[in-house]
Amino acid sequence: MILDPPYYLVGGLILLVGLVGALQFGRAFTGGKQVLVSPWLTLLLVSPFVLVGLGLLTSRTVVTLSRDLGNATVDRRIFGLPWLKKEVPLADLRNAEIQRGHRQTKRLALVLRNGSKIGLGAFTNVGGGQEQAAAAINAFLRGR
Repeated sequence: MILDPPYYLVGGLILLVGLVGALQFGRAFTGGKQVLVSPWLTLLLVSPFVLVGLGLLTSRTVVTLSRDLGNATVDRRIFGLPWLKKEVPLADLRNAEIQRGHRQTKRLALVLRNGSKIGLGAFTNVGGGQEQAAAAINAFLRGR
């Protein structure tokens, strides 16, 4: 099983910005007097930060390769909810590779025998381990 963990640091920082923003936008200072700002305006301004932060904290991709079942399962979750669940017979898998995006971003992908690819996770230049995961998957597939 290979796990692409959530972006804890980035998600936590964005969530913190949203929460601090809620406190700051909730109270505005004008002329030395403290004035309350509309809670709806506060909610409108900070909710994108809170939602993105929660999404990053709870997203993950799990790839499971099983010789017993003869398949590979990709389970992608965002906000803890199923986003993509795909099962592919091991016989249909050619290999795993690293896809390169713009600005030196990369992601792990499964390559099928028909040439199509299943991207695992998002393109990123943060973290690492994609090469090791690809090597582990390829070693597993060679040992069919």
